[in-house]
Amino acid sequence: MIEAPGFEKLTTALYFEGDPYLTSDAVFGVRTSLIMKPEIITNEDQTIARGFAERKPHTYLKKDFILATSEEGAEARKAVSKKVIV
Repeated sequence: MIEAPGFEKLTTALYFEGDPYLTSDAVFGVRTSLIMKPEIITNEDQTIARGFAERKPHTYLKKDFILATSEEGAEARKAVSKKVIV
């Protein structure tokens, strides 16, 4: 969950590129924008600088998210509730 004061909370998931289950998600939640390619960091100095206690490789992911304000979230929910599913 991602949250910040004055913004809507966001619950999401990230998926790893190459995962054999990407196409079999039960709720069809996998979007290409959520598929990540993890980077293996082998630089020990970078590992320590990021707060790891041991000097060994780690996996790095970076993803930017844009949160909606409370007003934007309310407007979006209102718009969705007006749509009729046939």
